[in-house]
Amino acid sequence: MDTLLGGAEAIALYALHRSEIAVVLTDMMMPVMDGASLIAAMRRIMPEVKVVIASGQHIAPARLENMNVRHVLAKPYSAEVLLCALHDALKEESLEPLPTTFVPSTPVHRAMEMAMA
Repeated sequence: MDTLLGGAEAIALYALHRSEIAVVLTDMMMPVMDGASLIAAMRRIMPEVKVVIASGQHIAPARLENMNVRHVLAKPYSAEVLLCALHDALKEESLEPLPTTFVPSTPVHRAMEMAMA
């Protein structure tokens, strides 16, 4: 696992090592390049890249569908929740559009998800 300084560095590393990278974990709000731009750039390199997003804010289901992202971690999240999301992303066989999994990690996020259902 690599921790990178920014989106441009992540894209460069992904372009060089895409066959060795099983899943990408990204935040949606980063300086210079946001998560959506990072995902779009990585999808141009490899359309089937598996992505898990971490965010402290609600992301509209239509936006997730547009990015073809199915796994969202609500911040803050535990190591157990992170591992479950990574496991789910890794076991996917294709990136055909599927329902998005929102992984609530706090009582507030759980209440938000229940209200959206």
